[in-house]
Amino acid sequence: MKLVSKDGTQSIDFEIPEKYKRILICCSGGADSTMALYLLNLYFQETKRVDTEIIIVTATCIFGAVPANAIYAQTIVHKIMEFFPDNLINYHHIFYKGEIENIEVVFKDAELKILGDSANPKFLSKKYINDLTFISHRHEDRDYDEIKDCWDTESIMRRQQYRPFWCVDKKFIADMYDHFELRESLLPLTWSCTVEGTEHNENYTKHCGFCWWCKERDWAFNYEDEQYPTKELYKNNP
Repeated sequence: MKLVSKDGTQSIDFEIPEKYKRILICCSGGADSTMALYLLNLYFQETKRVDTEIIIVTATCIFGAVPANAIYAQTIVHKIMEFFPDNLINYHHIFYKGEIENIEVVFKDAELKILGDSANPKFLSKKYINDLTFISHRHEDRDYDEIKDCWDTESIMRRQQYRPFWCVDKKFIADMYDHFELRESLLPLTWSCTVEGTEHNENYTKHCGFCWWCKERDWAFNYEDEQYPTKELYKNNP
């Protein structure tokens, strides 16, 4: 399933080989993993692989003192089940980070694990190009690299792992919400903020606007025409 950004500069081939029938997908409640879950169900529907042998299990880990991702993820899973009559989602698992050592041991029979991680922004708008917090608080392993492999192997369970958005950034994700007309129906159900406590997010109902993940979301979904490359910026600010 070929998907291309609005400006034609980013694209992915979303494909699940037929040998994989038992699939674990990590659902953080964020915009990226939500789109991955939507595309997974859409892919099986469009390829007419909605047979009973396929099982999808979603898993959400509550990180630290931020329970909002689990709350939002549950709503998202139910919403996507409404979108697709041939429901392939078997169950949704929520756990605390301290409950088990690693998400890899969830659904041990899974043949494939899918992660919705996208790359760090390839370009930044004038609003953020000099925002050092935005630059220094990024996850460096997500810096864009056109030779990154979307397929790898887990460290514990040794099963295949697929990151469909590993070589595209959140601007591409935003374009997919528009392409599938999900900006009004699905995007508002997602949660990106990682600020702990309720002081700045109105009891987990409003994004704080100043953490890294909120800024990335704002950059991606509130488009500004003038964009600047980040490659040298990331290199000079590791």
